[in-house]
Amino acid sequence: MDLANRRLVVILLVLYNVVSLCQAQYHGKLVGTFTDKSSHDIAGTVYAEDDTTLRIIGFRYDGAGPDAFIWAGESGVPSDDGFIIPDEEGRTVKLEAYDNVDIRVTLPAGKTVSSLAWISVWCREFGANFGDLTVPANFIAPAL
Repeated sequence: MDLANRRLVVILLVLYNVVSLCQAQYHGKLVGTFTDKSSHDIAGTVYAEDDTTLRIIGFRYDGAGPDAFIWAGESGVPSDDGFIIPDEEGRTVKLEAYDNVDIRVTLPAGKTVSSLAWISVWCREFGANFGDLTVPANFIAPAL
């Protein structure tokens, strides 16, 4: 292969990589990734789309907890002192099983992502943290 053809191949590879990067889906600003603290197979990466909307990519939960919710708090560590983040349909019912799905949830009125200290999959009946993440200090969610 002569020099001109090599340059052409390199240019085409660079262009391919640029196009591939441009097509990567934007989910929002990274908040964190759930750490499993139980036998309930908690997983997922959480992004803030704006200051009231979270997108959870690859969310997993076995659905076996008797009273489990996506739960968040504005100080400290995961505990009973938190609130329910309604599911992707806006319901505040116990979580069903999720198997590596992408969901979008909206915080309750008056709550903001920027004010959160943590997000958990929390069982109210047992006061148990099935999995959580810590929201970075001074987190600023993207604007719409």
